[in-house]
Amino acid sequence: MVDGEDVEGFLTTLASSPGIGAWQVEQATDALTILLGSVFGQAWAATGEESMAFDEAVAGRIREALAGSPDVVEMKGLVYVEPAGFASAGDLKAWIARAMEFALSLPAK
Repeated sequence: MVDGEDVEGFLTTLASSPGIGAWQVEQATDALTILLGSVFGQAWAATGEESMAFDEAVAGRIREALAGSPDVVEMKGLVYVEPAGFASAGDLKAWIARAMEFALSLPAK
């Protein structure tokens, strides 16, 4: 298992890599904190903040909103939105539209 020094080293290298923005380092930090602290139970990775759990009902709403979009595949990623921010179908669709706009702006793999 990795330790705190491994993670700090990785994040330092990532932050100094060409083309990597601060937002990408922040997302990597969040992802590693969730993975190592919540999933693997590494106490040193705990933030002291309440982590947001995956919500299958919300995922189902997103899948339903994207049904019929043949070029869309399910991906993994992090977006933090308070529940009030996607309570209505219109609010959820607005967040999905933002995510789609971002995803479509990325270079093809």
